[in-house]
Parts: sequence; C-alpha cells; structure tokens
Amino acid sequence: MKNTLFKSIAVIALSLLMITCTKEKQELQNQTDQITDEQLIERVNWFAEAANDLKDGKYLKSGEKMLIEDAILSIESAMNYKYSYTHVNFKDYYVQDVEYEIPFLATEGKTFVVDALQGFNTARQKFREIFQAINLSNKNFYMCSLKNNGIATNGAAVKVKATVYFGYGNRNVQTATNETGYYWFLDGGDCDLMGQYGAPNYLRDNYSPAIYLPCPNARVWYDQTGSFKFINPTEYPNPNGGVIDNYCDYKLFYATTTVGPITSEVECVGSEAINGAQPEIDYYREQLQSLIDAKLSSLNKQFMDVTFVTPDQTNGTVRTIKHLPTLFYGKIHFACPEIPIEILPITMD
Repeated sequence: MKNTLFKSIAVIALSLLMITCTKEKQELQNQTDQITDEQLIERVNWFAEAANDLKDGKYLKSGEKMLIEDAILSIESAMNYKYSYTHVNFKDYYVQDVEYEIPFLATEGKTFVVDALQGFNTARQKFREIFQAINLSNKNFYMCSLKNNGIATNGAAVKVKATVYFGYGNRNVQTATNETGYYWFLDGGDCDLMGQYGAPNYLRDNYSPAIYLPCPNARVWYDQTGSFKFINPTEYPNPNGGVIDNYCDYKLFYATTTVGPITSEVECVGSEAINGAQPEIDYYREQLQSLIDAKLSSLNKQFMDVTFVTPDQTNGTVRTIKHLPTLFYGKIHFACPEIPIEILPITMD
C-alpha cells in the first residue's frame, strides 16, 4: 500500500509517491529528473519551510518516512534553491567539507521526515558557521553538494558528507578578441607584467556556454552538484601529435625543463601561431572546451564554472609549470516567477 507523505500538497505527494516506489539510488535520481521544475520547486519550498517550522517548534507531524537518498537530495536541492548565488561571477571559491549524521532505518533504507528536516537545519547551521568564520570580501553561498558517506558505526544513522562552496571576490569577465595577445601562464598578469589578465583568466572567461532562459525573470539554479579536478595534463596529449617541445604538447598547458628550458616565451601563452599551426591560446581554449564538454556529457550534467590552479614546482633541477582546472557542474533548473525571486543570504531563514 502506498501512502503519500504530504497530502496537503498534491504535487509534492505525487513526486514523493513516485520516489517511494524505487529501491536503487540511480532509479531515484531518474525519477527525480522526470518531475517538472515547477513541481520540484514546490517540493523544495515545502521542505525548507517545514525545516524552519521544525526549528521554531511548529512542526508537529510524526511517523512519516522518506528514502534516505531522497532526504539527502532534498536537503541539497532546498539549500541550493534558496541560497545559491550562481548568477554572480566570483573570482574564486572557498570550499570546505563537513560531516554529520541523519538517523535512518536500515531495514527500510528510510529516515523519518522530521529527521530529514533536522538534517537541513544542521547543514545550514554548519554552513553559517563557516561563512561567518571566513574573512573574504564579497562572499556568498555558491552551492553545496551532499553525498551519502556510509552507515555510522552504530548502524542507526547515515553519515552525510556536505561540501559547501562560498564564492568571493570580484571577477571582471573579458571575452576573446581578434587582437594579438600574450597571456602569462599564471592568473593575474600579462607578459609585460602589467595588467591583471593571465592565461587562466582568458581561458575561464571564454568557456561559458549560452543558457537559453525559458522566461523573463528566470531564476537559474542547480542541484545534483559536484566538482571534478583535471589533475594531470599529461593524461590528455595533443590529438594532433607532434614534437614534445613545451608548446601545445597537451590539451592543458604543461611545460617542464626535462623537455627544454622554460623561457619567457614558453611562459607567455600567446595568440600567435606556434610551429606554423593554430594560435596557442586558441588551441588551449578549444581543448579545454572539449575536455569539459566530454566530462559533462559523461555525467549528464550542465556547466556551472571552471577555476584554475597554476602550480610552479621545482624538484631538484627540474622545473614544471602547468594548468590544473576544476570543473563545477550540476543539474540545471529554472524558476519562472512573475517578479524576480529574492535570493536569501545563507545567514537568513
């Protein structure tokens, strides 16, 4: 017999009824993906409001249950819908993991709804404490990603790993031009040591796929979020081959003195043709796009942002410089209100 969880809201009841019929995590995600954005928003709004009621001592229902995976996804979705500033071009992100537990019934794979709501409140409080502790300018909640991290030792709870991302700083986005340019391999400087626009800045700003908004005043938000680090450029060789000479040897920028001296010409990623082939900066821009597109396709997710770290390492007499991008991704959703939705700071209920 199938009992709907929230009879007062028909849409919520329908979506949760669909989910209670599944037993596997992948099936649950597929079912969740099939509901409309409007239905999902009604569901996460109810969830966040009920969590506030619980915090204020007003939530009196008991005995209702939901799948633990649905509870974790509901916490993430509600948090990202209410608080995420994904429309802001942040300079960088502060990322931190926290872990907490949600009681669950191992024989059913479920948790009580009241425990799921408390899980939302616990995550929000932990995120607030981190937010208040970091001393960064123009900071705001960007997104969170919640994962089932296994069963607690006592067997009566699931450990939740919550990764929170706070954006900070101001980013001045520039787009590609037809003018010849030389970009220092690091963030924040050109090859004349003037200005604040290095190759990673250029590559980041020129990968931003168009989002076709379904309505005016659209609120773009994401759940099922995560990140992926490209940690070894040598795993992605230049598809056209050629001599290894510290110029476009890989899809990501990489140079080492084991190949040849790292001169200022190597460190300056230019828009001139290298070895009579494609301009260097255009090559790296296209290859970054191909790597990101392939990863998003394998995940069935959408692009959120990409950031770079640029290690400059010396081991003995060997110096290596490289670009290591991190991709942020999620499942994109749209809200279509009559007037723009106010996005709350994480410090507010």
